[in-house]
Amino acid sequence: MPAGILALSSNAGVLIAVAGLVVLVIAAAAILLRGRPKRTAPPDIPAAMRPAPSDTDLETPIFAKLQGWGLLLVVFFVIWVPLMWLREPTTNLAQERALKTDAIERGSKAVQLFSEENSTGIGCVRCHGVSLTGGQNLYNGSVVQVPNLTTVCVHRPPAHQERRRHLHDDRGRA
Repeated sequence: MPAGILALSSNAGVLIAVAGLVVLVIAAAAILLRGRPKRTAPPDIPAAMRPAPSDTDLETPIFAKLQGWGLLLVVFFVIWVPLMWLREPTTNLAQERALKTDAIERGSKAVQLFSEENSTGIGCVRCHGVSLTGGQNLYNGSVVQVPNLTTVCVHRPPAHQERRRHLHDDRGRA
């Protein structure tokens, strides 16, 4: 970044900090210096001798308020849960597509050569070719066979199952 931009942002930061400090000092002074009105003391009647509201006056409004909020929440969830449940498969498909696209992009970068722009590059293309199909390559002065990386994830039966199949075929023919 150019030095002028850094200096401008530092000056702006200092200016904002100073303005905030001034506002804080003014607010503190206003709170400390304002006069509080003096309250007249209520009659000195002990709490046990004061009349209290009846139980129904205290409980009925609270009970009605709780019932109303409970009903509102039930209605909300009755509408919200099915809507989310119906939208979930579409959301999952969209997320799966996005994850697959990202994985393909990361994989294509991973097999490329390492560089400043591509710090995740391993460099598979150096030996296996741009299309990763293998072939022959020069290694330590000799020509070596390089495997095809595009078929790495193809399912093949384990070696012992392959041998068993050949043994079964040999027994059947004899």
